[in-house]
Amino acid sequence: MQKILIGFVCMLCVLQATSQHITIGPTIGLNNSWISESKNIGGKSKIGFNAGISFIYSIKENYGLGVDAIYSVEGNKFDPDGTRSLNYLRIPIKAYYFFGEWGDKFRPKLFLGLSPAFLIGGNIKQGNQEFKSKDFNKGFDLGLNVGTGLNVRIMEATWFKI
Repeated sequence: MQKILIGFVCMLCVLQATSQHITIGPTIGLNNSWISESKNIGGKSKIGFNAGISFIYSIKENYGLGVDAIYSVEGNKFDPDGTRSLNYLRIPIKAYYFFGEWGDKFRPKLFLGLSPAFLIGGNIKQGNQEFKSKDFNKGFDLGLNVGTGLNVRIMEATWFKI
Protein backbone atom coordinates (compact mmCIF):
# COMPACT_ATOMS: atom_id res chain seq x y z
CA MET A 1 0.00 0.00 0.00
CA GLN A 2 2.81 2.42 0.89
CA LYS A 3 4.56 1.65 -2.41
CA ILE A 4 1.37 2.52 -4.31
CA LEU A 5 1.01 5.83 -2.47
CA ILE A 6 4.67 6.71 -3.02
CA GLY A 7 4.26 5.93 -6.72
CA PHE A 8 1.27 8.26 -7.00
CA VAL A 9 3.09 11.06 -5.19
CA CYS A 10 5.97 10.70 -7.66
CA MET A 11 3.52 10.92 -10.57
CA LEU A 12 2.06 14.12 -9.13
CA CYS A 13 5.52 15.70 -9.22
CA VAL A 14 5.73 15.24 -12.99
CA LEU A 15 4.56 18.19 -15.11
CA GLN A 16 1.60 17.53 -17.32
CA ALA A 17 2.69 16.92 -20.92
CA THR A 18 0.35 18.30 -23.56
CA SER A 19 0.28 18.56 -27.31
CA GLN A 20 -2.53 19.78 -29.57
CA HIS A 21 -4.21 16.38 -29.41
CA ILE A 22 -2.83 14.42 -26.42
CA THR A 23 -2.87 15.29 -22.73
CA ILE A 24 -1.11 13.19 -20.08
CA GLY A 25 -0.85 14.27 -16.46
CA PRO A 26 -1.54 13.60 -12.80
CA THR A 27 -5.00 13.72 -11.26
CA ILE A 28 -6.00 14.00 -7.59
CA GLY A 29 -9.36 14.46 -5.93
CA LEU A 30 -11.79 13.81 -3.13
CA ASN A 31 -14.76 11.48 -3.26
CA ASN A 32 -17.82 10.75 -1.17
CA SER A 33 -18.93 7.13 -1.26
CA TRP A 34 -21.50 4.88 0.33
CA ILE A 35 -22.68 1.30 -0.05
CA SER A 36 -26.37 0.87 -0.86
CA GLU A 37 -26.83 -2.27 1.24
CA SER A 38 -25.47 -0.43 4.29
CA LYS A 39 -28.73 1.55 4.73
CA ASN A 40 -30.12 -1.51 6.54
CA ILE A 41 -27.39 -1.23 9.19
CA GLY A 42 -27.38 2.53 9.62
CA GLY A 43 -24.81 3.17 6.90
CA LYS A 44 -23.44 6.66 6.24
CA SER A 45 -21.22 8.03 3.51
CA LYS A 46 -17.45 8.27 3.87
CA ILE A 47 -15.08 10.85 2.42
CA GLY A 48 -12.01 9.46 0.68
CA PHE A 49 -9.34 10.50 -1.80
CA ASN A 50 -8.12 9.42 -5.20
CA ALA A 51 -4.93 9.93 -7.17
CA GLY A 52 -3.57 8.71 -10.46
CA ILE A 53 -2.72 9.56 -14.02
CA SER A 54 -4.98 10.82 -16.80
CA PHE A 55 -4.74 10.47 -20.59
CA ILE A 56 -6.97 12.41 -23.03
CA TYR A 57 -6.88 12.26 -26.81
CA SER A 58 -8.67 15.14 -28.56
CA ILE A 59 -10.32 13.69 -31.64
CA LYS A 60 -11.30 17.14 -32.89
CA GLU A 61 -11.08 20.63 -31.44
CA ASN A 62 -14.17 20.14 -29.26
CA TYR A 63 -14.28 16.35 -28.72
CA GLY A 64 -12.04 13.93 -26.89
CA LEU A 65 -11.75 10.47 -25.37
CA GLY A 66 -9.93 9.75 -22.14
CA VAL A 67 -8.86 7.00 -19.81
CA ASP A 68 -7.42 7.27 -16.29
CA ALA A 69 -5.67 4.89 -13.89
CA ILE A 70 -6.71 5.95 -10.38
CA TYR A 71 -6.09 4.62 -6.87
CA SER A 72 -9.32 5.37 -4.99
CA VAL A 73 -10.14 4.98 -1.27
CA GLU A 74 -13.88 4.47 -0.82
CA GLY A 75 -16.28 2.86 1.66
CA ASN A 76 -18.78 3.80 4.32
CA LYS A 77 -19.39 4.26 8.04
CA PHE A 78 -21.95 2.18 9.91
CA ASP A 79 -23.41 1.78 13.37
CA PRO A 80 -22.23 1.07 15.95
CA ASP A 81 -18.87 2.72 15.42
CA GLY A 82 -17.73 0.81 12.34
CA THR A 83 -15.96 1.74 9.10
CA ARG A 84 -15.43 -0.02 5.79
CA SER A 85 -12.47 1.06 3.63
CA LEU A 86 -12.30 -0.21 0.07
CA ASN A 87 -9.17 0.46 -1.97
CA TYR A 88 -9.83 0.32 -5.70
CA LEU A 89 -7.90 0.63 -8.92
CA ARG A 90 -10.37 2.59 -11.08
CA ILE A 91 -10.03 2.79 -14.86
CA PRO A 92 -12.55 5.48 -15.91
CA ILE A 93 -13.25 5.76 -19.65
CA LYS A 94 -14.74 9.14 -20.58
CA ALA A 95 -15.98 11.12 -23.56
CA TYR A 96 -15.25 14.88 -23.40
CA TYR A 97 -16.78 17.97 -24.94
CA PHE A 98 -14.50 21.05 -24.84
CA PHE A 99 -15.89 24.56 -25.26
CA GLY A 100 -13.92 27.19 -27.17
CA GLU A 101 -10.90 26.70 -29.42
CA TRP A 102 -7.46 25.09 -28.92
CA GLY A 103 -5.71 28.44 -28.53
CA ASP A 104 -8.08 29.80 -25.84
CA LYS A 105 -6.64 30.45 -22.36
CA PHE A 106 -9.75 28.97 -20.63
CA ARG A 107 -11.52 25.88 -21.96
CA PRO A 108 -14.50 24.60 -19.98
CA LYS A 109 -15.38 20.95 -20.53
CA LEU A 110 -18.08 18.36 -19.90
CA PHE A 111 -17.45 14.63 -19.58
CA LEU A 112 -19.41 11.39 -19.32
CA GLY A 113 -18.30 7.78 -19.02
CA LEU A 114 -18.06 4.49 -17.18
CA SER A 115 -15.77 3.84 -14.23
CA PRO A 116 -14.92 0.15 -13.78
CA ALA A 117 -12.95 -0.64 -10.61
CA PHE A 118 -11.03 -3.57 -9.19
CA LEU A 119 -10.83 -4.09 -5.42
CA ILE A 120 -7.16 -4.26 -4.40
CA GLY A 121 -7.40 -3.98 -0.60
CA GLY A 122 -8.94 -2.33 2.42
CA ASN A 123 -10.41 -3.34 5.74
CA ILE A 124 -13.56 -3.37 7.83
CA LYS A 125 -13.29 -2.22 11.44
CA GLN A 126 -15.98 -2.63 14.07
CA GLY A 127 -14.97 -2.10 17.67
CA ASN A 128 -11.77 -4.09 18.31
CA GLN A 129 -12.32 -6.40 15.33
CA GLU A 130 -10.75 -5.95 11.90
CA PHE A 131 -11.42 -7.91 8.70
CA LYS A 132 -10.12 -7.76 5.12
CA SER A 133 -12.53 -6.03 2.73
CA LYS A 134 -11.83 -8.65 0.05
CA ASP A 135 -13.48 -11.29 2.27
CA PHE A 136 -16.84 -9.44 2.35
CA ASN A 137 -17.02 -7.32 -0.82
CA LYS A 138 -17.13 -8.08 -4.52
CA GLY A 139 -13.86 -7.67 -6.39
CA PHE A 140 -15.41 -5.53 -9.14
CA ASP A 141 -17.43 -2.29 -9.10
CA LEU A 142 -18.92 -0.30 -11.96
CA GLY A 143 -19.73 3.39 -11.63
CA LEU A 144 -20.80 6.29 -13.82
CA ASN A 145 -18.78 9.50 -14.23
CA VAL A 146 -20.55 12.73 -15.13
CA GLY A 147 -18.86 16.05 -14.59
CA THR A 148 -17.54 19.37 -15.67
CA GLY A 149 -14.14 20.98 -15.51
CA LEU A 150 -11.92 23.76 -16.71
CA ASN A 151 -8.58 23.72 -18.51
CA VAL A 152 -6.49 26.84 -17.83
CA ARG A 153 -3.44 27.36 -20.05
CA ILE A 154 -0.43 28.23 -17.88
CA MET A 155 2.11 28.36 -20.73
CA GLU A 156 2.57 26.85 -24.17
CA ALA A 157 1.63 23.15 -24.02
CA THR A 158 0.96 23.23 -20.24
CA TRP A 159 -2.52 23.28 -18.73
CA PHE A 160 -3.88 23.32 -15.19
CA LYS A 161 -6.98 21.13 -15.07
CA ILE A 162 -9.74 21.71 -12.55
